[in-house]
Amino acid sequence: MNHHTEQQLKALSNKVKEHRMRMRLLVIAHFKAGKNKASVARTLNVSRRMVNEWVANYLKGGISAFESKKPSGRPSLLSSQQKAELLDYIEKQS
Repeated sequence: MNHHTEQQLKALSNKVKEHRMRMRLLVIAHFKAGKNKASVARTLNVSRRMVNEWVANYLKGGISAFESKKPSGRPSLLSSQQKAELLDYIEKQS
């Protein structure tokens, strides 16, 4: 799960377009290089709290722990049919 080397993580961070994921990969790469969490935070200009959280998540779930999750939210009160009818109504009114 968390068997990536420092070089692999840095290479992967260069390929990733999303800034959040790139930063998390760099944090883990520096941590795997033997830097302590405080120096990683200073080097990358992020809080120690976030470094601690990202390292813990990585150790628990590997890189997959960093993938974006669909935000949970309140379920819709409208059925699919009601949504379609509302959309039709709005389109007719405009």
